Amino acid sequence: MELTKKQVSITKGVAILFMLLLHLFCTKDYQGLFTPLIMIKGVPLVYYLALFGDCCVAIYCFCSGYGLMFTYKNNPDEYNKKNAKRILKLYINFWIIILLFVVLLGYLTGNSATYPGNIKPFLIFRQYMSVIMSLNCF
Repeated sequence: MELTKKQVSITKGVAILFMLLLHLFCTKDYQGLFTPLIMIKGVPLVYYLALFGDCCVAIYCFCSGYGLMFTYKNNPDEYNKKNAKRILKLYINFWIIILLFVVLLGYLTGNSATYPGNIKPFLIFRQYMSVIMSLNCF
């Protein structure tokens, strides 16, 4: 049985809803957050339902792997090229986020002691990551 793109998208949506359920309601300390309607031995029912949300990462990884398998199956020659482009885009976006939120934001707010805004650790980390990437560990 093969899943269609629509079915995989629906499954990813369910996984995202599970993630929201997990992060919003998986706490026994609900005072001031929400008013539970049903309690079981002093614990809100939604807490037990939120525990099912713990499978969200596994579902999402399955759907992503399923899609990648079909991409490889349909065109194995282009698969490596597409993945190299994906990894390059991810690497570029990673460094943009690091620059914006770690270095620049820490420097601009003046909280470089508590918020990593010092440029020296950033440059050391960049050199470390460049060495790791050059070793073809991935």
